[in-house]
Amino acid sequence: VSKKTDAAAAPGDGGWIIRKCAKIMKGDCSIKFEESRTVLSLRIPAKPHKEHHKRYTPMDVKTFSLPQRIWGIAIDDSKVQMKLLGKFFEFAGIQKDRIKVFGQTADEIM
Repeated sequence: VSKKTDAAAAPGDGGWIIRKCAKIMKGDCSIKFEESRTVLSLRIPAKPHKEHHKRYTPMDVKTFSLPQRIWGIAIDDSKVQMKLLGKFFEFAGIQKDRIKVFGQTADEIM
């Protein structure tokens, strides 16, 4: 790995996938490889959910729940990761009909 260079992401690697997602969501992403670490910056325009404004104390993980009608959307080119992402969304309480995991084919990724 070269020192302090920008990554040239290629289809099929995580950097390329996250850049594609950022672009689709009208955001941007940069990846820099440094000698002792990799720095990923992801910026996506989003508004906080209205429930977020009501909280003034730290979140209690035991009573936390996702907002109703939320979607779980992911993209990965690994079949194992795709299955894990779907299960993670289910475990988080997202309805099965609102879970979309893409990456099965090149068309889904590109």
